[in-house]
Amino acid sequence: MAKLSKDERMELRLMAARQAYAKVTKQRSGFQGTRVITVGVQKGGVGKTTMTENLGIALASQQRRVLLIDLDPQGSLTIGLGMDESPTFDDEKTMREVLLGEIALPDVLLEVKPNLLLAPSIITLARVEEWITPRRRTLFKMLRDYLDLFDYVLIDTPPGLGGFVYNSLAASTEVLIPWIQSDPYVTRAIPEFLVSILEIQEDYPDAARLNGVVSTKAVPLRKDIPATKAARINTLDMEMLFGEEIFLKTAIPENTTLNEGVFMGKSIIDYDPKSPAAQAYFQLAKEIIAQEVN
Repeated sequence: MAKLSKDERMELRLMAARQAYAKVTKQRSGFQGTRVITVGVQKGGVGKTTMTENLGIALASQQRRVLLIDLDPQGSLTIGLGMDESPTFDDEKTMREVLLGEIALPDVLLEVKPNLLLAPSIITLARVEEWITPRRRTLFKMLRDYLDLFDYVLIDTPPGLGGFVYNSLAASTEVLIPWIQSDPYVTRAIPEFLVSILEIQEDYPDAARLNGVVSTKAVPLRKDIPATKAARINTLDMEMLFGEEIFLKTAIPENTTLNEGVFMGKSIIDYDPKSPAAQAYFQLAKEIIAQEVN
């Protein structure tokens, strides 16, 4: 059998991604009950933690009961919310202990602000991944008895496609993918991630419905406003692959105060609520809420 060329392998990969996208995507409406949302893609540095944090805060501000789950051993969500310094934080009451069945989920929850709770993580969570990898419904089992307590559960996931990511997908009703407009490596990562979502759906048909891609660090692409060539090409590549409908309407703009907030240990909403990025997260929350059954 002749060896496939690089272009032929790429075409087969993209064909599989398009087929997966067609299967995992459904209409963005009619959501009922508790919505469990994985914020993920295997590429690191795309803003998964920032999106989980700020979308969660924005949803809570709209009188929705929100649980944030830090499923990344780096604990960036826990640190970013300042909860690792909270007097109520106990490093023996984290997601590691929950996943191992040593403690119930409610016993690790920390109150961030009204309507917003966090299930924290620290680096010891990493020791669990090898054990959890073949047990893809572990998180679902630990979560299901408490879903009625929340309107939304947002799960921050680590880079890669390991056991934590698959557990998050298997526990989720839907998936949001952060996408940096000027980063072609994120675009290259999305096809494989869609195939992973499809794999989970084949095992668990009610799980991991793709809600859409959220553009982050976005720059306007109108003719009257300059934009980087990379952003234009990358956007065109995504639209050629999947169509414009893969994107949610709300885009999170590039904003220097996002990074400033991180250094100050605050979300962009708490650090600069009137900034374009903070206002975009409020708009994203409203777009997500509008998908609910009235």
